[in-house]
Amino acid sequence: MIVIGADPGANKSTVFDGKEIMPYKVGELKIYLDGLKKEKESVLVCWDSPLTGPKNTERVEDGRGEFSQRIIERFFSRGGAGQKPPSGISVVHYSGCSHWAMTRAILGLPRCGLWDTKESDLPFRLLTESEFPKKEMQGRFVVEVHPALAAWFWCEPSPKKPGTWQYKKDDNILQKMWEIIQEKIPDEAKKTTPKNDDELDAVVAYSLGVLWTQQKKKVFLLGDRSTGSFLLPINADLKTKFDAFRKN
Repeated sequence: MIVIGADPGANKSTVFDGKEIMPYKVGELKIYLDGLKKEKESVLVCWDSPLTGPKNTERVEDGRGEFSQRIIERFFSRGGAGQKPPSGISVVHYSGCSHWAMTRAILGLPRCGLWDTKESDLPFRLLTESEFPKKEMQGRFVVEVHPALAAWFWCEPSPKKPGTWQYKKDDNILQKMWEIIQEKIPDEAKKTTPKNDDELDAVVAYSLGVLWTQQKKKVFLLGDRSTGSFLLPINADLKTKFDAFRKN
C-alpha cells in the first residue's frame, strides 16, 4: 500500500511519501492527489485536517456545538486525557481550522449536510474505525491524523524531551523533538530531516499511516465518525478515558 502524509495549508501544503518531502500549492496538491488514481496499489492519505463534521449529515441540528467543536477536540481541550495539551500543541475547534475550505474543495470532506456529494462519489474513502481494514481491501483511502498530538505523546515520556513544545516557532525545539521521534518511526522516514514544522508534521503523518497499516499495535484511531477521530500512538488508557468522556 502507498502511504502519503499530508500537512495541508490554505496557501502551501507539505507532502511526504516515504522518499521525499514535497511542497504544493492548493491547485498542485489536487493534481498530485488526482494522479494517485493511476496507481495500481491501494493508497492511504493521512490528512492533518478535520475530515468529519456534524454527527448527523442528513439533518441540521444545534446540539453540543455540532458546527464548531467535535467531541474529540472537546476531550483534549478540557483535559479529558489527564492533562491538557501544552502550549505549542494546539487542538482547536474543527471549524476554526484555516484549511477547512481547501480540504472541502479537494476531498469533499468533511460532509456537513444533505446537499453534500454522496460518500460513494468522493475521491477517497474516509476511514473512521479503530482497526486498519484487512489487507485484501483495495482502493483509495483517507484518514485524519493529528501530528502535533502524536509527536507530543511520543516525546512526553522521554527524559530527552524539550522543556517547551513551541516547535512551530523554534527550530531548536523541533530538532530536539525529532531526535526522539526518530526512535518511533519507520526506517525510511528516519532518512529525512525536517527543516520546519510543516515538514515534521508531514513526516509524522506518514509514519502514523505506515505503522497503522502494519497492524503491529503501535498506532490506533481514537474516536469514530460521530465523535471525530485522530490517528495516534496506541494508548489503552487514553481510549478508556475517551470512551468515558463521550458518554457524558
